[in-house]
Amino acid sequence: MPRKKDKYYRRPDGLYEAIRVIDGKRVAFRGKTAAIVEQKMIAYKDTPPLAPLFKDVSADWEEEHSKTIAYNTARSYRANNRIVTDYFGDYRINEITEDDIRDYLSSYKTQAKKTVTNRYLILNLIFTYAKEHHYRKDNPCSSIKIAKLTKGLKKTMREAPTEEETKTIMQFASDPDGLMAALILCTGCRKGEAMGLLDSDIIRDPDGKENKISITRSVYFENSHPKIKPPKSDAGVRTVPIPASVLALLPTTAKGKPIFPGKDGQYMTAPEFKRMWTRWQKKTGLNLTAHQLRHGYATILFEGDIQPKDMQSYLGHAQLSTTMDIYTHIRDAHKATVDQKVADALSRL
Repeated sequence: MPRKKDKYYRRPDGLYEAIRVIDGKRVAFRGKTAAIVEQKMIAYKDTPPLAPLFKDVSADWEEEHSKTIAYNTARSYRANNRIVTDYFGDYRINEITEDDIRDYLSSYKTQAKKTVTNRYLILNLIFTYAKEHHYRKDNPCSSIKIAKLTKGLKKTMREAPTEEETKTIMQFASDPDGLMAALILCTGCRKGEAMGLLDSDIIRDPDGKENKISITRSVYFENSHPKIKPPKSDAGVRTVPIPASVLALLPTTAKGKPIFPGKDGQYMTAPEFKRMWTRWQKKTGLNLTAHQLRHGYATILFEGDIQPKDMQSYLGHAQLSTTMDIYTHIRDAHKATVDQKVADALSRL
């Protein structure tokens, strides 16, 4: 009777072997008996492949996501992605739990609320991407209540200029390096919006009572080179008053040319703006940012009894809640000042 043919190849060393192509790779299964080879193939089939590392998924997410968002937003996301990847990079994407993320975010308990919120945002986006690409079945961030986790954390808000600093800003308004600072303080422009102003954006009233500027564009930088985009939201497109004293200082330029030009007569580059702002800081002795001057504008509106909804319009905020955060901060700071004055008055009794 002829000998039954072996189901699997039997090697010269006596081991049984089966070669299979799985997911494009040749995989060898060997054992002392054909049954052992069979068991190994079944076990391999039932074992899910290793999930990719967090750092590989986050890199793929960044490459894909950055194509759909604004340049400055992508830059911010990249910075935060580097930070979370430094921590989770060598974890398997499907091994990271909700507790792991909660512990990580809680480690920032001495940081500002915005820092923790930004880290959570990036993690949530990465795990959403991982779920969509079937690297894991769930998003461990979905059950984390970020508002609860950040409750009690400080909000970062740079202080507005003091009365003395405001006087200094206006004293240097006629200085070429100080004009932009004065304009931001008096109109509430964002830095990029001020840099994007053209001569055609100035609305001059013959009677001098309703001089205004029209804000319709903003400068941002790609590799230090200026690019143009619309303001942050539809609400950012606005017309605001400008004091006659500041208007009188604005240079006369060719129509369609920037009010604050760079060396080539076009929009400033990032280094040109930085050099101008640094010169202004040295001349005035003020260590203030453009955003602090915008905050100073909000303070001027508050002290002029402008209501929050109207402040929202002048500041170009898309959400009233953004205005209210500033409004509440100014109101509380104002009350603290008044409280101190009352205390000083009472101490003299």
